[in-house]
Amino acid sequence: MIVTNTDTVPGRKVREVLGIVQSNVEGARAVSDDLLKSLKRVFSNALSFGPRIVTGREFGIPEPAPRPKVCDKNAPAADCYVDGYADLLFDLREKALKKLIKKAERIGADALLKVTFDVTVIVPLAFEVYVCGTAVKLLPPRPRRKKQ
Repeated sequence: MIVTNTDTVPGRKVREVLGIVQSNVEGARAVSDDLLKSLKRVFSNALSFGPRIVTGREFGIPEPAPRPKVCDKNAPAADCYVDGYADLLFDLREKALKKLIKKAERIGADALLKVTFDVTVIVPLAFEVYVCGTAVKLLPPRPRRKKQ
């Protein structure tokens, strides 16, 4: 399945437009996650003058891949990572896109054109991701002529 946000597929022509296909998913971040992380930050800051915290690196356990820095009021938006929310929204986008592709495949589409996403905050900590695109059937690619 070809999925693109453009209105054409390079080297291919649209044979038939099957229609608009849409999908949406909802998801929320548990309030308890935020509460536990806040408490952990408070206690780790309060105990920072106390005993040394041992890391897995000291025991030969590899560290996870570095994550982008967490946002603060002075960081540029492009460099920010809001802990947990970026992961949640990424997962929701992936689920919505998978549902969209399944719907397009059910109606016999070869490609989805002009795919767009929209994210709505339903209530604090709960989001809806809506995705839509135009399902089409494509003509087979033309054989390339060999240059002589």
